[in-house]
Amino acid sequence: MVKHSIRNLFLASVISLTLAACGNDIKSDIILLDQAVSQSGMNDKTMTELQKEIAAARSPEEFTVAAGKIRDQYQRYHQAINALNFKTDEVRGIRDELSTQSGELVSSLDEFVNLNIRSSVSYTPVQADRVHATIARAENQIQTSEKNTLQTLKKLQALGKDNGVDLQIQ
Repeated sequence: MVKHSIRNLFLASVISLTLAACGNDIKSDIILLDQAVSQSGMNDKTMTELQKEIAAARSPEEFTVAAGKIRDQYQRYHQAINALNFKTDEVRGIRDELSTQSGELVSSLDEFVNLNIRSSVSYTPVQADRVHATIARAENQIQTSEKNTLQTLKKLQALGKDNGVDLQIQ
């Protein structure tokens, strides 16, 4: 009887330690992802500065340069999160979603930056239509990517909360 109680206590301890270790893996993966994002320069201060630069642009050329800086920032973020190896499927899945979304965003910004918007040269009607269509498509893709990214970050925040990591996501 005592033998069974000790064995059951031992099994319960092993199960508890195993579950705790899994929780620690998720926690450490979340912290790793958060650190990589921060180290890539993706933070509120950087994004606010880039948004101010976009808002201050007075010509299509200045706007394109600012959009290029935003693209470059998202490219660094995209590369940083793709370079990570996680222990848990939960965080790996969230990283994969964020990677897809940031890749789409970089691609849309790339398309816009490479559009060759010229403020001083008139466009033919066909060229003007192409420019407007490309801008509209890029804007739509950017908005969709940002919305999806926010939803994914909320999932990461909830997973973090469940595992004792307080992520500040707006």
